[in-house]
Amino acid sequence: MKLGEPNLEGWCHGRKSDGCVGLFPVDYVFQGHAEVVQVKYSYTAVDSDELTLTADEQILKFGEPDSQGWCQGRTNDGSFGVFPIEYVVQEENHKSSKF
Repeated sequence: MKLGEPNLEGWCHGRKSDGCVGLFPVDYVFQGHAEVVQVKYSYTAVDSDELTLTADEQILKFGEPDSQGWCQGRTNDGSFGVFPIEYVVQEENHKSSKF
């Protein structure tokens, strides 16, 4: 997605790779480093902002973990949330990603 500059109300113009153009809340996008990681251990979400993870699946990790070891990510079904970083390892073969 290509981004324009956000306005004072927190909205931004954007263009998706398929050519669609429109406005979206700037807080809904991540602008930074993302990488594919492999889930080592299953984890069941406790709070509504957490991801449920299944061992051996691949997920996207956004940025670095916070001071308590939680990181933002997205599963291949599109769910977005936080997860404990110690439950994943960096994926060696990014080409096998389902994203």
